[in-house]
Amino acid sequence: MHRSLCILSAAVLLAAATIAAAQPNQVIPAAANTAAAPAPGRPVIFDFKDLGDCTADTGLTAQQEYCQTSASLTKPGQAHWYRFNVLEEQSALTLHFLITTQNGRVRMGLWLPGHSLEEQPSVTAETLLASSFAQELYITIPAAQLFHSPGIYTLQVMTEYGAPQYVLRADMTPATTLLADADRQAIKQVVKDCCTDLNGLVCNRLNIGIDAQDIDSDLCHTGPIQCDRDGHITDLVLQGTNGDQDLTCPGFSAGFAQLPSLRRLDLAGAHLGADLPTIAQALAPATKLQWLVLRTANIVGQLSCDIILPSLQLLSLTRNSLTGTIPDCYTKTTTLKHLYLSDNSLSGPLPDFTSESSLELLFARDQQVEDKPSMTGGFPAGLASAGNLRYLQLSNVGLSGAIGELPAGLKYFNISANAFQGPIPSFSTELVSLDISANKFTGTLPSDMSAYANLVDIQAFSNGLEGPLPAKMPPHLVQLAVSGNKLSGPMPALPRGIKYVSVAENGLEGNLPDGPGASSIWFVSTAHLPKYQAPDGVCLVSSWTCPGHF
Repeated sequence: MHRSLCILSAAVLLAAATIAAAQPNQVIPAAANTAAAPAPGRPVIFDFKDLGDCTADTGLTAQQEYCQTSASLTKPGQAHWYRFNVLEEQSALTLHFLITTQNGRVRMGLWLPGHSLEEQPSVTAETLLASSFAQELYITIPAAQLFHSPGIYTLQVMTEYGAPQYVLRADMTPATTLLADADRQAIKQVVKDCCTDLNGLVCNRLNIGIDAQDIDSDLCHTGPIQCDRDGHITDLVLQGTNGDQDLTCPGFSAGFAQLPSLRRLDLAGAHLGADLPTIAQALAPATKLQWLVLRTANIVGQLSCDIILPSLQLLSLTRNSLTGTIPDCYTKTTTLKHLYLSDNSLSGPLPDFTSESSLELLFARDQQVEDKPSMTGGFPAGLASAGNLRYLQLSNVGLSGAIGELPAGLKYFNISANAFQGPIPSFSTELVSLDISANKFTGTLPSDMSAYANLVDIQAFSNGLEGPLPAKMPPHLVQLAVSGNKLSGPMPALPRGIKYVSVAENGLEGNLPDGPGASSIWFVSTAHLPKYQAPDGVCLVSSWTCPGHF
């Protein structure tokens, strides 16, 4: 275990020991406040937040449709806690938690009534969607379990990486809600078209669900599938593992679009075997569809514009067998917000953007043909006008050239393992993560980066950068990797909370200063700083290998 994680875990246990376990049926006060101030130097662990009406002292009821809140975590290891009450007489409901993050990743865990917070969570979140700086996690407590476990529930959301902004939503599905007849017929069509083997996990669940007469196996109470109050499926998540028994739909299925309230369709890991025009035609009647996840779904052919359905906001086509160029309808879209195209064999240039583009996130890393990066050219001239773009991941795709002006609101920028050259471009002070490693950049780093209050990660190794490191570092920097450049001069003071420092293979001189962050480091790569003595628990090496940590 990392030295820093050991310290954090000990702090959690020590703080948790001060809070008595809640008794069943206990009523908590509304708007619970932050726990008592910790001892000097100890992080605030129990930071209790409100989750709308879900923290009211009357407890959760089936009359509530959902509760929602949004918040931000700004420090490594910081956690928010939510407590809510489930009274025995109000427990006839299924409870779904969904958390969506940007700017970083979180962990989410739930403690059932009577379970000690000194122990691991009773339930940990499962992943719906995950990338470097955006994710979706969920927890479902079925009605049958909730009925037998009334009392105080405690939910924790903790920073895993970055400075995550999140939206946390709790949906309550009454036990009286069962799958609507129209949706039952639609799922029967899906089973007919896509389930050649009913022994597979997904197909078996669907087959049982369409004949269910009670909440124990009804699809509306089977997470992460969700229904509205009328029993119409809103979120159909059927993630597989690309196994022989997973969904196999070579011609897709018209049954998906026959679900009248469908807003989210996730078929990651299915054996679709279809091309995008076929899928788009089948889904055209799904006029409410907002999220379409077809990751690792054996999709073949080229990108087509018709898959960007009018209401679609997120499209994931990661890890398929897509070829050809990226049409400009993908970058000039006025409806799509999140686009995932990574791990395909796309080629040609990156299409241009316009100021009307609605894209906030574009992840298209690792485009290769015959094991070589397959895209060409550099950034298009209109990229700077993409005012909504916040997250851009284009590592290892084959782009090159100098970089001009970038979108003003970028928070995540990763163009590693390409052939970009020239000076490092200017970035917005909203930047959270920067990775320009393994390119051909020259010139110097900014001398003062103290205004980058949100920047936690700088990866700039294996370039041709010269001059000193910034005299003033970003105040919340966690990782600094600049090895393999031509940097020179003394090591500056490091910010408090930094964990990873790699400065080997440069011309830097002197000792690593004792600044505020020196005691928190657990990995240092410091070739050419021979006098540096590592504190206890710090792994000091002159290469990328650190036994016991990686």
